[in-house]
Amino acid sequence: MNEENIINFILFFFCTEIKAANILDYETQLFTESIIDIICEANDYDKKINFSIVLDDNPNAYIDNNNKLFISTGLFKYAPSYEAIVGVLAHEIGHLANFHISKRIKSLKNLQNLNQLASLSIIAGSLITNNNDYLIQSLVTNQMG
Repeated sequence: MNEENIINFILFFFCTEIKAANILDYETQLFTESIIDIICEANDYDKKINFSIVLDDNPNAYIDNNNKLFISTGLFKYAPSYEAIVGVLAHEIGHLANFHISKRIKSLKNLQNLNQLASLSIIAGSLITNNNDYLIQSLVTNQMG
């Protein structure tokens, strides 16, 4: 394994957050702000939307868990029309307005709590029955879904 592969392996498995290069282009920022303002005004959404334009050739936009909108340069580059850009940004703003990200995080936390409760009940059951094989098999099955 060469040095570059080792570094990539470490970054892939041990980095919790990878940041893309932000693009700071005044005209693109103003253009994007104007689209966001139009969408928000049309939908009576009055909260400030923080956004960044990131250097990524894939046409994409997404909301992160901090409710920040990220828009790729590829979206501007490859969108077939102004309306397509508006549609993508309206879709992402819809996620913000309907709290989809925070609801998803809450749902995942609830699922994690249920999984922990199931693990505790498996441990208790195996202790009561004094069956270590059952404990190991059940915990592995529980963790794998």
